[in-house]
Formats: sequence, C-alpha cells, structure tokens
Amino acid sequence: MLLELLVFVAAGLCFVLGATAIPYLSHRRIGCVFGAILGLFGFLLGVMAWCLVADLGVGGIPRLPRCRDGSCRGKDYTLRKFGAEFSWVCRHGRRYRRRGRRFVAVNADGEETAYLIWRPFRGWSSDEEHGPE
Repeated sequence: MLLELLVFVAAGLCFVLGATAIPYLSHRRIGCVFGAILGLFGFLLGVMAWCLVADLGVGGIPRLPRCRDGSCRGKDYTLRKFGAEFSWVCRHGRRYRRRGRRFVAVNADGEETAYLIWRPFRGWSSDEEHGPE
C-alpha cells in the first residue's frame, strides 16, 4: 500500500513539475498541457528503466526454463512430492528442482545433476560448462 502511494505521489510531482516548467518556454495553455504530458512520460520512462535494471540484474530469473526435450515450458510443469522433497515434473516425466539460480535434473534415485544456470543479461545456459560457484 505504501509503495503504491509513493508511486502516485511521484507521478503527481512529475505531472505538476512538467505543467509548471514548460509554460515558461512556450504559450501558457499549450505549455501546461504539453508539460504535464511530458512529465508523465518522463515518469513512466523512469519506472520502466528502474524495472528493467532490477529484472536484468537481480530478480529477473524466470520461474522455470524449458525441459531437456525443449518442448515443456513453465506452465507445463507440475509440482510433485517424492519422499521428503518436492520436484518439478515436465510432461515427459522428467524431474527437476530449483536450487537458487540453478535448475538441476533429478535421477530416479534422487541424485541431482547439473542442467541449467541463470546468468544476468544472458539467461538460462548450460551448467556443465560453468562448474560450481
């Protein structure tokens, strides 16, 4: 709730600053309207840039990558319990687990093998070539 309030206050400030700064550069009425639109546009661009940097650098890890067969996506997985642990199971019956930024394949005996790792600005890539972190 507080975040939404801060966003609306910031948008209002950009609107008011744009509406009051631009009229001095051109005609009064046209400048107010143009400045208000420009202020809101600047606010939206700032929010989009902030979200892009946050997604690419820190929180942009997609929930689930494609399976080894390449046809299953995030919505095709189901979460099932095997023993004491939960695993994601694709349509082909293969089991996977999320381990932070890693997506590991699980064998029938429960042993985990490296599959994919999430790298900022690169996306999902093979984990075998990177080794442990």
